[in-house]
Amino acid sequence: MPPGFVALGRDGEKAADKFAEEAAENEGTALSIGDDVDEGGDDGGDQGGFAGEPDCDPWTVIRQSYGDTAPRDRELAFLCTARDVAGYAPRLVALPDRELLSFGRALCGVAGRPSSEPRVRTLLDQAGAYDWSYSLMGALVFLCPDAVARKWPDLVLSEAEAQRKEDEYQARMTARCADPARRLRAVRQATTALHVGEGGGYLVDDGTGRSGEERPRRLDRAFDDVIDWLTTTAVSVGTAVDNYPICMTVKALRQAPRLGLKGWDTVVETGVDSPDGTLELLGEESAPLPNLASAGPGRYRVRVYVRKQEEAMTYESDGPVEEHLVLVFPGRSGKTVFLRD
Repeated sequence: MPPGFVALGRDGEKAADKFAEEAAENEGTALSIGDDVDEGGDDGGDQGGFAGEPDCDPWTVIRQSYGDTAPRDRELAFLCTARDVAGYAPRLVALPDRELLSFGRALCGVAGRPSSEPRVRTLLDQAGAYDWSYSLMGALVFLCPDAVARKWPDLVLSEAEAQRKEDEYQARMTARCADPARRLRAVRQATTALHVGEGGGYLVDDGTGRSGEERPRRLDRAFDDVIDWLTTTAVSVGTAVDNYPICMTVKALRQAPRLGLKGWDTVVETGVDSPDGTLELLGEESAPLPNLASAGPGRYRVRVYVRKQEEAMTYESDGPVEEHLVLVFPGRSGKTVFLRD
């Protein structure tokens, strides 16, 4: 345990229980976060916490997980992360160490219970929290992992365990996807379940992070349904779903392929520049896909095939439904053409 760090022990746990009971019975007399706390009797001025400034970087910068945090450091981890969730429980920041630990244990006693319950509502209000958030539970997990794991099991995993679980999930989702253009030979290709984030969509760009010159867009429904925006070096493609995987196949070709419109709902083609010989397709936290610039630096055409968007929006599924095929090949034109809409 870090020097100067005080563990509450059994007396502290009893105090936390009493704190929660009093908060529910008499909100006016219970300690509220942000109230002045009597610091008398502690000549060190650390409110029974750290003798000096604690090192919170492992949890607030590196984001070390509960599973990778040594037991002796978990109270410190809670104090650090609780003060780092200001947007979700802003009044936690004002409490000295002992009071914050006591309040955290009081929250642990009702963790995950409906926020409409009087006792829960009182404690959340005093923390300045509207409801149980993932960030708030990410702090509480260092005090009460069993209580948190009942509803948020991923929060108790180590980084290696979380990565293994993510890899297994990715493999299951990708197994649901097949290459829709198996006979089309490519320089490089991949088929995967691509996770798209909030708002949906993915990006094909030159991988430099530079913002190319914005290009004009057609004002029609078909354009809005497929192309979010265009620059000289990037194209943003929309999806019907968000925060969910889609089936994605990408192929880097040496020359323009046949159109092959059959079976697709929408097909659009546009142009991008690749000054450095790189074109990447990026989703939300997706594994790297192959470089799509088959001929090095130059200008390319990007053809996007889309289907099953309505089905993905209409029917619940435990795997990807919406399908996209992206073909990239050398071509000088920057014109956007709708081949099927």
